[in-house]
Amino acid sequence: MEVLRVWNNNEENYRPISLQPFIAKTLERAVFNQVTSFLSLNNQLDVNQSGFKKGHSTETALPSVTEALRIAKAASKSSVLILLDLSAAFDTVNHQILMSILSSLGITGTSLHWFESYLTGRSFRVAWRGEVSKAHQLTTGVPQGSVLGPLLFSIYTTSLGHIIQGHGFSYHCYADDTQLFLSFQPDDPTVAAQISSCLADISTWMKEYHLQLNLAKTELLVLPANPSLQHNFTIQLDSSLITPSRSVRNLGSNTG
Repeated sequence: MEVLRVWNNNEENYRPISLQPFIAKTLERAVFNQVTSFLSLNNQLDVNQSGFKKGHSTETALPSVTEALRIAKAASKSSVLILLDLSAAFDTVNHQILMSILSSLGITGTSLHWFESYLTGRSFRVAWRGEVSKAHQLTTGVPQGSVLGPLLFSIYTTSLGHIIQGHGFSYHCYADDTQLFLSFQPDDPTVAAQISSCLADISTWMKEYHLQLNLAKTELLVLPANPSLQHNFTIQLDSSLITPSRSVRNLGSNTG
């Protein structure tokens, strides 16, 4: 059962909390350890995902990106950093697609049926001013606040990295926060088109996987090779216009 608790009157701040007994979390931890070990042995985990990995944190996700940008600047290259924002990412995971991905990774038979059982039959209620709504069935998403939810989300989004790299970008993720970056010669006239093409394919991938890219909160930061350079990258995607920011807040740290 998930209860949607309202922290204030802004509906954008509504967050579901999965209420699970201790024994369920203990079982999830055992499954988590087995699945993680299996995927690691078969090199199925995304090496550019720092979220929910042992020995990884935002402190390991940030240096890998900032160091790459520093090296590019030392080589007299400009760079662009794009921070993707997803809306309610954990809540929109499609169960059928997730089951197909798990199967393709070698999780089949009884193990796959267990995951199907784990995800189905869940419900949610809304608590507001002391009143609780009737229960409604959850047909999408992974449980927030659970042990397995973040791992399943990471597995679900692994193929996004292939889309990003296919356009010449590098990337690093922390859960649903994705940083993609590209370094280039300052006089390269193709960069704006490269950015547009990459974001367009990411948007298409998001729609196919039932995820929603929030273009209004997606940020673009241009880091010129030297202060005298000006790169005018304004990207039109669908009906949204993405303009460069002077600074961005990336995984809790300011970049600019």
